[in-house]
Amino acid sequence: MELSLLSPHNDGLRPDPGVKSQDVLRLLKANDPSIDHVRITFCFSKSLTFSESDDAFFRDVGEAIASPDLTKLKSLQFNFSGSPSKDEKNDHFFMRFLETMSANRSIEAFEIKYANLNDISECIPRMGLFFEKNEKLKSFDLNLARGASESDIESLFSALKSRSCPIEKIGLNRIGHRGIEQLLTLFNNDPGVTPKRIFMSWNWVEEGRGCRDVSRLLSNQNIDLEEVNLTDEQIDSDGFQRIANALACRKQPLNSLVLRRNHSIGGNRGFGGSEGIIRFAQAFASNPDTIPNNLCISGNGIGPVGLQDLSNVLVRRSFPLESLELYANKIHTETANGFLSPFRQRPGLIPKILNLSYNPIDDLDVSSLLREENCSLSSINLFPNEIRRDTVNAIARSVGTNKTVREILFDIREFPWEGWWALGNALCNQTNIPATFTSNHTLTRFGCEKD
Repeated sequence: MELSLLSPHNDGLRPDPGVKSQDVLRLLKANDPSIDHVRITFCFSKSLTFSESDDAFFRDVGEAIASPDLTKLKSLQFNFSGSPSKDEKNDHFFMRFLETMSANRSIEAFEIKYANLNDISECIPRMGLFFEKNEKLKSFDLNLARGASESDIESLFSALKSRSCPIEKIGLNRIGHRGIEQLLTLFNNDPGVTPKRIFMSWNWVEEGRGCRDVSRLLSNQNIDLEEVNLTDEQIDSDGFQRIANALACRKQPLNSLVLRRNHSIGGNRGFGGSEGIIRFAQAFASNPDTIPNNLCISGNGIGPVGLQDLSNVLVRRSFPLESLELYANKIHTETANGFLSPFRQRPGLIPKILNLSYNPIDDLDVSSLLREENCSLSSINLFPNEIRRDTVNAIARSVGTNKTVREILFDIREFPWEGWWALGNALCNQTNIPATFTSNHTLTRFGCEKD
């Protein structure tokens, strides 16, 4: 069960104004063992004078969360909204909350979202107490609004280092490029503290040495990395190449790499673009098996140039990618068909999950691949594109003997009747008993958006 709390002066913001924060607090203090997630929201106001009742409320919430009876509480999220006044009391309530809840021993995921405080430096050491005491903590996400100072980063790293085992995942959002550089340097120098999964967004890593520090981290053979996510960072084509060069040197490939929406300060999407994907592919030319098993390069402005380079490398792997996400780029029909072309000779190496959604594609010749006995494709997403009628009919007919595909997603609004007939026949061929037995029994979604 999930509980959502607003501070008392924010009660009017609730979807149901009749539910008061004190009522929710009483439920929390009742130690209901079914509570597994608590979301706390505090809405700042520049004119707000923080009251003693608010302070007491958050102290009570912290004490309730610290109760040893909440054994199933696994996730805690603290959301900030708005801009604070310069009253330092606005910071004190959060420090009081951190102090009182730090005795909790069951929370596995802790997220602080958009911490728009006047001074975050006093809060980070208190987070350290929680890190040190709660050995079950696996995931920590810190989203700041004003960046982090050098002393903040040192305190955060010290807190992480105090643990007997590293946390598995850390999210660093709006820390600032200097803070990221400092923390990545500390991770490189002390691999035992480095989480296996690192998520970074809106830190402008390429504004300084950040992208080089990311590359050093990726190439460090003493660090057991599994996943790196770089979203909304300023990574240009040189950055793409540095990251790829580092990955190509790894003995074991990453499980997942996400390079999503990397753009310039001016906000122009696709700063990495086609040149970035060309350099990315070239880096893996001699060792394509080191490409991360789950690869997402979305929202980077990839167009007609470069995608063929990537497929030419993927088709030389020893095994297919688990997933390849290329959504929200500038991939047109001709480019998409060119990407699929090398896999027609080696259908067993096409990525198992292929996401081409939100690209201008209206006709994709995937039916011939689906007819191949060893085709590894299990999911293809073309939503919300309206695929041509003859193409949809061909896809529907081709799934009859396919044993791997689970979903084919596209805009179904004008799905033709002959397509429905072909699909029904593919799923249950009633010609004879053997034909019915060998019909497709794996397809679960066709022509609809994934939830």
